[in-house]
Amino acid sequence: MRMKSFLPLLLLVTVTFCCTSCGPKAATENSTASTAPTEKILPALALQHADGGAFELSSLLGKKVMVNLWASWCGPCREEMPSIEALAQSIDTSKAAVVLISLDEDKADGMRFLQGKNLQRWAYFPTTDLPDIFNVPGIPATFFFNEKGEMIKEIVGTEDYNTPAFKQLLQ
Repeated sequence: MRMKSFLPLLLLVTVTFCCTSCGPKAATENSTASTAPTEKILPALALQHADGGAFELSSLLGKKVMVNLWASWCGPCREEMPSIEALAQSIDTSKAAVVLISLDEDKADGMRFLQGKNLQRWAYFPTTDLPDIFNVPGIPATFFFNEKGEMIKEIVGTEDYNTPAFKQLLQ
């Protein structure tokens, strides 16, 4: 009798966990005073742009930067993409940048997802292993860096980025 009443609760918890993200959600504000500078700075990372060109992430020093880790197979990643697209279209690209790093094993999968969206401009694929700063328990994961390359915010899990607060982070 007790087992019957426990099963619906177990099912609810399992479904809730599986549907909310491709990993646990956690948002943290980071201060360079509380972390070692080498751990929380915009890393050197070789990327390939969706158009095939080479790109170095650290070349964005001097701009505010939003880096989003995603994959086409990740439902929560796909869910937050429209809000990222809206945020990216609202920024002054001379002062800020959005970098969407696809973690798809096959670049073609990421490219298929991007077709018909205004996201290809911001899409990149890693050409080397991700640096430690991007080792997170799940995706989507988003990192905000100031002009000095210092991480100011980290979010693991789905978020609505088309808000005044996130626009302010990239102004």
